[in-house]
Amino acid sequence: MSTSCCTRLSKIYMVTTNSLFAALGLSFLIFGLLGYTNRFHGAIIIPDNIFQLIIVLAIIILVTSILGLISAYSRRRCVIYVYMVIVAVALILQVVVGVLVYQKGANYSSYINTLWSSSSNADRLAIQNEFNCCGLTTASDKPAVSDTCDAGKGLTAVPCATVLNQFVHSNFSTLYLVVFAALAFEVLALTNAITLICAPSNSEEERERRMRRKSGIKLEDMSTNSSTVAGSNRGGDTYSPYAYKDETSSTYEGHRYNNNNAYDSYNNNRQDNGRYY
Repeated sequence: MSTSCCTRLSKIYMVTTNSLFAALGLSFLIFGLLGYTNRFHGAIIIPDNIFQLIIVLAIIILVTSILGLISAYSRRRCVIYVYMVIVAVALILQVVVGVLVYQKGANYSSYINTLWSSSSNADRLAIQNEFNCCGLTTASDKPAVSDTCDAGKGLTAVPCATVLNQFVHSNFSTLYLVVFAALAFEVLALTNAITLICAPSNSEEERERRMRRKSGIKLEDMSTNSSTVAGSNRGGDTYSPYAYKDETSSTYEGHRYNNNNAYDSYNNNRQDNGRYY
């Protein structure tokens, strides 16, 4: 496979990878913004710092994907090196997010107890209204008193600990699996960047194009002349440096000796002169 073909394939891989990388960053950004503003069910259970880290990660991924598309076409080593550094930062940050989510999902019971104890009355009320529960373990265990949750009036519901433990155990597991699976995009981006660096930047085709720009000779003419001279040398034919002179001399010969009228007039004059001698 030629170097130009390898370079073209590495550019295609780089563009494809960074397009998928940009889609991943956009997905993380939408998820982080929606979760930070409590726009989907259960977002109030996830800590705000995780959403903040996801938003930062999404911005880094989007910037990295744009830089990767630029490096795929410019192929400047400094741009590719900066791209690789940012990808490594995104990879580390994504690992941190995945570890935080995993820790809370694995220890969901203690996480829910800590969350409920540290939450304000307004947050508890929001959790109770969203999950239709009352209190932590019972209706009288640190409840947010409302029209639907008041142990003194006999208004009770399912304890929030049971509902929240099931939610955290199932959804947090899915979240950290998605985060860790998305690390494949960073690894693929680093691999393609290394391939792009190792690919030769100055191929023979690019050199011929530069020669054509400098000399003004078409690339097709250069290849034809070189192949003709090389073929004559390989076949044992002698290349005459006077070939152009011979061609021009034949042209001159046509002008000098192909004038039949002048030649016939000269012969007639000689014959007429011979009669007098």
